[in-house]
Amino acid sequence: MNNQDLMVVEDGMKTLSLRDVIGQVNLIQEIMRGVMKEGEHYGVIPGCGDKPTLLLPGAQKLSLTFRLRPEFEIKQTDLSCGHREYQVICTLYHIATGQLIGQGVGCCSTMEGKYRYRNASPKCPECRKETIIKGKQEYGGGWLCFAKKGGCGAKWKEGDPIIESQPVGKVEHDNPADYYNCVTPETRILTHDLQWISAGDIETGDMLIGVEEEMTDQYLRNLVIGKAIVYGRKEDIVYELIFDDGRIVRSNGEHKWLVKKVGLKGTEWVSTEEIHHEITAREGRPRHWYIMSLCSPWTEDKTKEAGYLAGLFDADGSLGTSQIQVLFAQQDNIVLARMEAGLESRGYVCTKSKCKTPEQLSCCNSKEQVYQLGIRGGFHEQMRLLGNIRPPRLLDRWLNLIDLSQRRLEGRGSGAGSPARIKKIERIGTEEIVMLGTSCGTYIAEGLVAHNTVLKMGKKRAYVDSIIMATAASDSFTQDIEDMPEIIPQKPFRNENVEPVDVEESIPTSPKKMTQGIDQPKKNPI
Repeated sequence: MNNQDLMVVEDGMKTLSLRDVIGQVNLIQEIMRGVMKEGEHYGVIPGCGDKPTLLLPGAQKLSLTFRLRPEFEIKQTDLSCGHREYQVICTLYHIATGQLIGQGVGCCSTMEGKYRYRNASPKCPECRKETIIKGKQEYGGGWLCFAKKGGCGAKWKEGDPIIESQPVGKVEHDNPADYYNCVTPETRILTHDLQWISAGDIETGDMLIGVEEEMTDQYLRNLVIGKAIVYGRKEDIVYELIFDDGRIVRSNGEHKWLVKKVGLKGTEWVSTEEIHHEITAREGRPRHWYIMSLCSPWTEDKTKEAGYLAGLFDADGSLGTSQIQVLFAQQDNIVLARMEAGLESRGYVCTKSKCKTPEQLSCCNSKEQVYQLGIRGGFHEQMRLLGNIRPPRLLDRWLNLIDLSQRRLEGRGSGAGSPARIKKIERIGTEEIVMLGTSCGTYIAEGLVAHNTVLKMGKKRAYVDSIIMATAASDSFTQDIEDMPEIIPQKPFRNENVEPVDVEESIPTSPKKMTQGIDQPKKNPI
């Protein structure tokens, strides 16, 4: 048997030999140790127990190894009151023979209790936020929209029915469509490798830049990296937001943005529909409405000159891991002058200084005076430079060595995010939108900080990506595999004659429980 092929039995009554089974198990162990990474190919899903689960990238590795081709059948059922149910059937076929190997079903519904209900608090009739608290008796009692929780400060007397008649506690979610907040397909999303990709072209597994969902005690949020989860597309009512700097973005009403209000500390997540309501109520005067912006989108420069500059950066450039600054070192010659002119022609403001330390001088291995060229503008301009010119060596350093969790969105200085003022917002009708989520809960859309479609109730997150995932593994993937002793002495599995196989990748989402079509022994039968 070819070690890279799943054993396919032509005779339905014939079983695999013990040696065949052990060989396949050993191959999976080799893949786990040599290829798979925890957190990328397998890991613990928050809110789903402590056992590691095989994730979509890991399932794709195994499908490629055993030459399996998945096919998906998606059944969507629209229920009453805006609720929805998904059922996804994954069928695995052997590529070489077309033989059916296994089948699994994943399903999820917003009628489940953890999605259907929410904990309700009294909502302020003025600002429409759940920030109502009981006023202290020494200050007159009654009810107060607490400003420190983001409220407007309005007050009501004790017994006022506008407050006390509202339902509190466990209530049914009045808008299940909140689970499907989305952006239009042309909206550009920032990836970890500093490209802006249209939402319609994002694939599950793409690494995206986002921010922390919750603020720190200092009202700040750090940057994070999350994996994209694409749920598909649908038709919905769309709003268009126009900003002072000329940016335009479209989303449905339930999509949430990170909003900064003048006079209040910190930021909060506010839906497009709520922003539209507030601005309309103020007769089109949105002076207090700002959405946090990490940066403005850029495009990749594919000119010959940009390729030349990228080569210079890879040869004599550097990327600091603490300050995150792109630098270029060279003697005072035509190469330095051309680099400076090339950067300034692309809108960068250059700085030039003499190299003095041994580390700085060693980069050019020269006894003559060496100069260091950098750019102003802080963290955003460093990202734009890397994403615009794309020097391969420095980009690789960015992806593997730069810890974005140490970078804050808010704060002071040129490296901090800035709010973008909403100039106009209007409802423009029904359009196609992309249902996009991330494992970190957020992403950057057109440079603006946006929330994704991952369901969140209270402090627990219910991963929609747990709806659909086609794999042939058990829930406790790592434990099952590592519990199996290696009976046959191991040698590296190599098959240099096997050509790469294109594995069909269809639905880019994953079920909470793994497909159970292929039995995986939990213990060695001997």
